Formats: sequence, C-alpha cells, structure tokens
Amino acid sequence: MQLLTDRLRLVAADAALSAAQMAGADAFAQALGVRVPEDWPPEYSTDAHAGWVHDKLTANPEQVGWWSWYVLLRRDEKPDLAVSVAGFKGPPEDQLVEIGYSVVASRQRQGIATEAVSGLIEWAFSQSGVQRIEAETLPHLTPSIRVLAKLGFARTESDDPATIRFALVRSP
Repeated sequence: MQLLTDRLRLVAADAALSAAQMAGADAFAQALGVRVPEDWPPEYSTDAHAGWVHDKLTANPEQVGWWSWYVLLRRDEKPDLAVSVAGFKGPPEDQLVEIGYSVVASRQRQGIATEAVSGLIEWAFSQSGVQRIEAETLPHLTPSIRVLAKLGFARTESDDPATIRFALVRSP
C-alpha cells in the first residue's frame, strides 16, 4: 500500500518490510529499492520499535496501514531516499488512532514531517471508523509541536505530565 504527496511516497510497512528494517540499512534499502542516508534510521524508529511493528503485522497482516509507514523522498534520479518513519499505534479503537513520526536528522526542518503526517491524516480519515487522531510529543520538541499546530491539532489533556497531547477531530 502506498500514498503519494507532492514530494513524498509513503509505503505501508508489512511483515517483510519490517523484518528488512530490523536486518539493517542495506537489507532495508534493497527490500524497498531505495537509498538510505547515513543517519538512518530516524531517532525514534529503533530496532525495538521495528520489532514491535513486525510482531503486530505478523500476527495481524490485515492491519497493514495501521502501524508504520516508510517515508521516501521522491527523486527524479532514482532510487528514492528514505527520510522518515511515520504511522499509527494500531488500528482504530473507539474511533481514535494515535499518530507518530520521526525524520532523520539530515532532513529535519524541510517540511517532510508536515507533508507525511498530512498524507496519513487524509488516509486515516478516509477509513471507516476514524473520527479522531491524537498525537503525543515532548515539551522540548518545538518542531514537532509546530507540525501538529500547522495541521490543525489542538492541545488536549495528557495522562502523562512529561508529555503534551494533541487531537484532531474529523470535520463533518
């Protein structure tokens, strides 16, 4: 499953792609047919996270799209460049999904997170059963807070005093 935005191609992780991510940058690049920058993977896309996604998708292959998406910068000269991992923390529960994202350091502050999250919001709201998208970030991650604000998220209550929570409600 893929989504296209102006500059990006988002590819939904499946069990095979998440296994390739865990196998290292070369295996991941080969599996997706992309280049990976030296600072791959993004800071918040650890091997533990990839393993967790892999386990979820192995057990529930029909949930492709509700976990990780690999964000690729489309290039005129191929192959595309892997720049980010974004996605959800699982399928909708009570009409709610939670979104997250991380961009490699060398490509931060270029609008990639905003564009990728915008594409995922559009996709999620096009699925039945999604009325609300939430996101959580740390108070010192000002660029992440700006991404959410640009996309219309409003601050909401957080159960964790160390984080800031935001929500976006589907318009009627």
